[in-house]
Amino acid sequence: TDNATGDFTQNFTSSFDGNDNACAVGSKSNQTSNSGNALGLSLGGSGGQLDIVVYEVGTKVDALNNFFMTAGDLA
Repeated sequence: TDNATGDFTQNFTSSFDGNDNACAVGSKSNQTSNSGNALGLSLGGSGGQLDIVVYEVGTKVDALNNFFMTAGDLA
């Protein structure tokens, strides 16, 4: 889901169980400054979503691509 500029939510078909989960995330912004991105991540309270915020030079930017891998026990 594209919530706003630089703010995305990825929903999972199955929720994660407990707090022992891992996530690797990357992003490719549509900016040309090549200054790199900073990502803010949080696993939603229900364990059924991943919230991603993409920054470039301190400003939220939309990404061309977000990609992630998650590991953990499913509920």
